[in-house]
This record gives sequence, C-alpha cells and structure tokens, in this order.
Amino acid sequence: MSFLLKSDIKEICENIKYFRADFEGKTILITGASGFLGVYFLETFLLLNKNLKKPCKIIAVDNFLASEDILKNFGSTENIKFIKHDINEPFQYDERIDYIINLAGLANPYFYKKFPLETIRVSTIGTENILKLALKNDGCKVMMFSSSEVYGDPLKIPTTEDTPCQALPLGDRGVYDNGKIILETICKVYHQMGVHVVIIRPFNVYGPNSNKYDFRVIPNFLTKIISNKHVSIYDSGQHTRTFCYVVDGIIGFTKALCKGKSGEAYNIGNPSPEISMLNLAKTMEKTLKIPVKKELISYPSDYPSSQPNRRCPDISKAQKELNYQPQISLEEGLKRFYGWAKENYTKE
Repeated sequence: MSFLLKSDIKEICENIKYFRADFEGKTILITGASGFLGVYFLETFLLLNKNLKKPCKIIAVDNFLASEDILKNFGSTENIKFIKHDINEPFQYDERIDYIINLAGLANPYFYKKFPLETIRVSTIGTENILKLALKNDGCKVMMFSSSEVYGDPLKIPTTEDTPCQALPLGDRGVYDNGKIILETICKVYHQMGVHVVIIRPFNVYGPNSNKYDFRVIPNFLTKIISNKHVSIYDSGQHTRTFCYVVDGIIGFTKALCKGKSGEAYNIGNPSPEISMLNLAKTMEKTLKIPVKKELISYPSDYPSSQPNRRCPDISKAQKELNYQPQISLEEGLKRFYGWAKENYTKE
C-alpha cells in the first residue's frame, strides 16, 4: 500500500464498520478501478475482508489507459479479479453481482477538453451499459458518480440537491457537465424500471493517489510546490471552492451505497471552509510551513475556462439520511496529502 496512507484505510474501515455485514459474501463490481477513488475502494474492501466470515469478491473493471501500475500492486490479490474493458462497450458477467460502483469517466479538465466525445460517451453510453447489467441482477445496488459540476454556476450557495442545474451546453466544460446531467437522467429512468441506483455528486475530493498530472487544483499546487516552481492561479484567483479529504469522501460514498434512496442524488463533500484559490495557496504556505511562490495567470488554452465563481455544498440531506459528517479539516488533509506527495510526486 505504498501509494496510499495505511492510516487512511484504517480510518475509513473504522467509520463504516457497522456496514460490514452488508458486504459479507457479496460480489462488488467497481468500474474505473485503477483511478484515484477506485484504488481507495479496493484497499477499503480488502481490509474489510479481514473481518468478514465470508469475504466479498471484487470485480475491478478498467480500460487501464491511465495506469497499469495497479496490476503490479493488486494483480495476484485474493478476492480481486481484474478485467480490462471499456464500459462504452456492452459488458457481460455471468455470475451474480450485488453492488456496482461506477467510477468510470474522464474527470481531469485537461483530458475532457482534449477528448470531448469520449467524455460524453462514458457518461451516456457507458452509464446505460452498466445499468443494463444491473437490470439483469435483481436487487443489485448501483452507486453512480455524477459531479457537483452539474450545478454550473449555482443559483444558491450552499447548494442543495434540488438547486436547478446551470451547466452551459455550449461552454467549454459542457461535455463533462452536461454528460453528468444526462447520466443522472438515465439513472432516473432505470430507477423507474426497477434498478436500485443512487447518484453521488462529489464536491472536490482530494488526497493521496491523485496523479501528479491530474490538473485539479490541490494536486496541481502540490506538484509545483514540491518542484519549487511557481503555483499558477488562474484569472483573479477569487473563485471559491470547498474541499473534502478522501477519507471523508469514501465514508460518505459507502454510506450512500448502503443507505441511500434509489433514484435520488446526494451531495458528498465538506461544506467548510469555502476558500478562494489565492487563499488556498496561502493556506498551504501557512499549514505546510513552506514558501509558496504564487503567480496569477490567464487560463491556458488547453484548460476549460468557464469555471463557476463559487461552489459549496449543502450536505443536510446526507447528514439526515446517511448520518454523514466530514471530520477532517482542510489543514489536516493538506498535511496528509503533502506527506504522501513528497514521496510520490518526485518519482517519474
């Protein structure tokens, strides 16, 4: 587990221990299994298995375009079977599937601008292929990952799940944002057809195992800091976000998988602090006790520029229905991520 913090996985398992029995002897299919969140789920289920009388079986599906290193780390691991597959193609699995966690997608802003049609297809064609598979497995629970991007520039801050979606169809983030809106609509249709499907809208989840070339803000900043380069802050640096450390994220996702209502969406994130990108860089400097060279620049031509001015979740629904409450402060999360990144972002 050199690419993750063992303490993170233990913390997750301790917080979801009351759901262990839900996974006993079950088969869990995870798409996008080699990605940031996928690997956290793999490690979490492996540790859970140590306390199960009958371990759960993991079917890890990915096209492995982003990383094949996962096969070196997990390739011969008991109770995990890896399948190389693009979910834009129909997927067949002959054995019973009890849970599906669909993480497949292009969430990197650089890549969804470079590969727009692929981004749309995985949210539409890929989503329906997964739900068709669930339809063949009566009682299968599906957790489908949408995005906070569906809100566009939100009409309401903090943003509740019933806030109208404001994503721009012709904006340069439209292939991702509107792909996720269509994903949710497809999920609703399959819910009406009898599939148990819960929709997740994550808000800026970050932490170890993020690719150094991820291009999202915290991995991007840390990569520059560790390389002693200027941190590039786009535009005025005044647009704001909240950030959720991955441990809190995985705990919330797992609770939604087990307790979430079918056909409904849940905001999973940390509602505070809402912080500007300029102040995020300053917070990193103060928290990590290292100098951070900052520069304001225009958006690069290969990066989507139509960013929302603010983003902050209202998590009241998840608090009430899932007993979800993030615990890890931004400062603590940054320290953990930085400690991991110092060892891993220096490697090619």
